[in-house]
Amino acid sequence: MNSITTQVDARAFNDSASYSFYDTSSANSSSGGYFRAASVGQYIYFAPYYNYVTSQYHGVVMRYDTTEVFDLSGSYAFFDMASVNASAKGYKGVTTDGKYLYFSPFFNGVIHGMIARYNTSADFNAPSSYDFYDVSGMNSSAKGLYGNVFDGRYVYFVPNGNYESSYPGVVVRYDTTGAFNSPESYSFYDISGLNASAKGFTGAIFDGISVYFVPYNGGNSGVVARYSTTADFNTASSYEFFDLTGVNANAKGFLGGGYAKGFVYFSPYYNGAEYHGLACRYNISQPFNVTGSFSCFDIAAIDTEAKGFSGVEWDGQYVYFVPLQNSAPAFHGRIAQYNTSLPFNISGSYQVYDTEALNANSHGFRGAIYKFNYIYFVPYNNAQITRMEPYNSSVQIVSMPGLDLMETAAIFILTAAYTRIRYFPIRIF
Repeated sequence: MNSITTQVDARAFNDSASYSFYDTSSANSSSGGYFRAASVGQYIYFAPYYNYVTSQYHGVVMRYDTTEVFDLSGSYAFFDMASVNASAKGYKGVTTDGKYLYFSPFFNGVIHGMIARYNTSADFNAPSSYDFYDVSGMNSSAKGLYGNVFDGRYVYFVPNGNYESSYPGVVVRYDTTGAFNSPESYSFYDISGLNASAKGFTGAIFDGISVYFVPYNGGNSGVVARYSTTADFNTASSYEFFDLTGVNANAKGFLGGGYAKGFVYFSPYYNGAEYHGLACRYNISQPFNVTGSFSCFDIAAIDTEAKGFSGVEWDGQYVYFVPLQNSAPAFHGRIAQYNTSLPFNISGSYQVYDTEALNANSHGFRGAIYKFNYIYFVPYNNAQITRMEPYNSSVQIVSMPGLDLMETAAIFILTAAYTRIRYFPIRIF
C-alpha cells in the first residue's frame, strides 16, 4: 500500500493570507455600488444599485466566473439593464429560482417597482435575455422593495420604500410557475394592517418553511414578521409577529440576516440613535412568540467599532456578519465571526478582523455570498470585492488504502457541522 504525506494549510480567520482583493473597476469603469449577490452554477451575480464614483443609480449587473482567476479582468462580465429598459437601475437585492435571477427594485432617481429578470440559461450580453415588469402599476405601494427571497415556488419582495414619507408594509409575491409579465402571477398583502410596526423591512430570510422579514423601519422597529409558506398568503392568521425589544430594549434597526444550522440571525445596524452591534437570533425549533426562543449578543462588546453590519453569511461552521457602516459617514471593514458550535451569548465565541487594515478600500459592503470555499463580500462603497477563504481549524486527513500512484487525491475536511471536499496536491512515496 502506498503511504501518503501531505500538509493542509488551515488558515485562521485573522490570517492576512486568507484574504484577497480585486477592484472590478479595472475590468469595467462603470463597476461599483452593488447590493447583495446571488449564484447560479459557476457564476456569481451582483445586483446594481448606486455608483459612488459617478454618483448615479445604475443597472450594470456584474458577473464573476468562479472557475477563473479572481483578480483577472477577463473573469468578469458586465451588462447594463438600463440599456434595455431606462428604469432598470437602482436594485436592492437579487435572488434566484435556479434558472432566473430576480432583481428587487428600489430607487432609480425615483422610488420604483420595475422588477428585472435575467434568464441564466441565455446569453448574458443579449438584451433578449432580460425581462421587466412594473408591479407598482398593480399596487401603488409595491415599490421601494428591499431584497427578496425564494421558497421553492414563490419569490417574495420585501416592503421598505424609505424614500417616501412613510414606510409601506405591502409584501409582493410572484408565482414562478406563472408568466412573468402577467398580473395573475402576482399577489400583494399589507401586513402593516395586522401590526402597525410591520413595515420598512430590510430583507427576508427563508428557513425551509417560513419567511422572516427583517425589522428596521428607520431604525425604530424590532418587530419581526413571519409568514408560514404552507398557509394562505392572503389570510391574516398566516402571519405572526414578535418584537425583539422584548428580549433587549435596544434590539431594533437590523439590516438583513440569514439562516444557519437551525437559527435565524438578524444583522445589527442602526437603532434610531446609533449604529450598534446587538446581533439577535431565533431558534426555529422553539415557539415564535416566546421571548426565550430568542437571544441577543452585543458584538461591540468585543470591539467597540464592530457595529453597523449589513447581512449574514454562513460557511457551514461559522456565521459572518458583514461590515457596512459604524458611524456617519464612515464605512468600515470589521468582519465579525461567530462559531456556531459555541454558545451564542459569550464573547469567546466571536472574533473580529479588520480587513481595512489590509486594504484601505476593504469596507462598506452590502451582503456576502459563500461559493466554492470562498466568501465574497459585495462592494457597495466602491468597486472592490474582498474575498475570504474560510478554512476551518478542525481538519482530518482521510486515509486512502490501496491508492495507486497519482498526482492528486481527494482530501476531506471535516467539522462537527458539515463535510466538504477539497483537492490538494500530494506527494506519494
